Amino acid sequence: MAIEPNTTIKIYANVPLDINQDRSIAWANITEQNTYFHVGESGILVKTYANSTYQRVRKGVMRIEETADFLYDCNYLAFQNTNYGNKWFYAFITSVEYVNDITSEITFEIDELQTWYFDMTLQPCIVERCHTTTDVIGEHIEPEPVTLGEYVFNIKRNPETQAVMDSYASLTPLSDLCVIVSIVDTENHVVGGKYYDGIYGGCTLKAFNHSDITHINALIEHYMVIPDSIVSIYMIPSAIVKDGGIPDGGYDIPSGTLVNPKVILKDAITANDHLDGYNPRNNKLYTYPYNYYHVDNSNGSALKLRYEFFEGNRPAMEVCGCITQPCEIMLRPFQYKNSSTTVQVFQQTLNTETLSLTSFPVCSWSTDGFQAWLVNKGIPYGIHAVGDLLNVAMGAGSLSPGGVVNSVMDTYYSAKTEGQQDIIRGNFSNSGANCATGRQQFYGGRCSITAEYAKIIDDFFDKYGYTCMRLQTPNLRARPHWSYVKTRDCALTGNLPATSKQSIKEYFNKGITFWKVPSEVGNYSLSNTPQ
Repeated sequence: MAIEPNTTIKIYANVPLDINQDRSIAWANITEQNTYFHVGESGILVKTYANSTYQRVRKGVMRIEETADFLYDCNYLAFQNTNYGNKWFYAFITSVEYVNDITSEITFEIDELQTWYFDMTLQPCIVERCHTTTDVIGEHIEPEPVTLGEYVFNIKRNPETQAVMDSYASLTPLSDLCVIVSIVDTENHVVGGKYYDGIYGGCTLKAFNHSDITHINALIEHYMVIPDSIVSIYMIPSAIVKDGGIPDGGYDIPSGTLVNPKVILKDAITANDHLDGYNPRNNKLYTYPYNYYHVDNSNGSALKLRYEFFEGNRPAMEVCGCITQPCEIMLRPFQYKNSSTTVQVFQQTLNTETLSLTSFPVCSWSTDGFQAWLVNKGIPYGIHAVGDLLNVAMGAGSLSPGGVVNSVMDTYYSAKTEGQQDIIRGNFSNSGANCATGRQQFYGGRCSITAEYAKIIDDFFDKYGYTCMRLQTPNLRARPHWSYVKTRDCALTGNLPATSKQSIKEYFNKGITFWKVPSEVGNYSLSNTPQ
């Protein structure tokens, strides 16, 4: 028997979906879908055709009683073969052909996603990219396929006065150098060993301000006749010798001195900070390689320290050094990459990432070689004139005046020939331009990509989310407005044809954006930060 035609066809215009399936709508429930397509509140429904003939899903062609001109602006349709079930099939209109004045032929392609949306269940698979449900700074650090461009230093200003609060600058007051004189107590013939930098040594250290030339010279002069008592003179930063600076007249560095580590703290990175003046929407841009803390030793070596690996996203560095030769000052990140294993400060640094300052100046000083030779030969140091020698010699009746003079001259020339002239000890070296210009110290500042590249990458993250590469169930409603998902070997189950299932898998493997509200599809100007 003949079956009375009872198929319903609905024609739509301005449905914001695309046959390429790069965007679709993620409904909260089937009621939302039915309301949008069938209640008519959306304003997209152009006309409903009841009691139409049965429509074949795979044929992709239907004829309806309508003029072609009326259908040219339409892009979507839905039909339900009521006599055979209540399933609605959704499809893209691909073309409209004129048949006669009252009949048109529509070519269509089934929208597999909207047709089977509530009949399928996504299963866990590798999600390559997606929008995340949270976006805490440091939470997402996977590499991204983006170009970074050049790096620039960022300047932080006081919001009220606009004064510079932080930028690329020296981190420690190491440019003020003091003079260290290392002395062996040969004058008193006692053992004068001391304990410096955790090591026993036979010298005593005394520090002077670099400008305290008078007292430095006086000390050198004191040991003029026993020049070997001064082992070395060198310069190191005053800050590591004594807090508050070196007093005039010198400072006797006490035995047992260890340089206390000094911790440098910088501001934590927050979502209120800018990247070269640009305020990103995606917090991944506050992490490396888009944003990091730079430290260098002004001599070609540098560290790239990642905010997200510091406790509280706040850069912290420890500076310590030694006061004995050869002086070396080290900078290490503090409480970094889970290096805080104990409560002792010097055991909370990450020692695999280190910068050092070396090559501090070694000084020179002069000695009176002839006077030292006289003392070493046993000739009284108090004899200052030939006349004194004459009186001694003639009183003893041992030499004529001429003979005494000749003896003195012989003694003098003997000293000269034995190399006892005034000599320069030590090494006159300023250790390079950094010490000479006061740049021998650590410098730091926040580095980031430029505002131009930050905007490009921010737009990319807005549209395509972050790299994920995790085994999880795709989340089609992760963000307030839209959520992008790209999978690898998408897995799904459900009561749908095998060909439809395969097509849907390909959509996910290619990458697709799901919107929550149909009228917002394609509007990337909305704030899509996680809620």
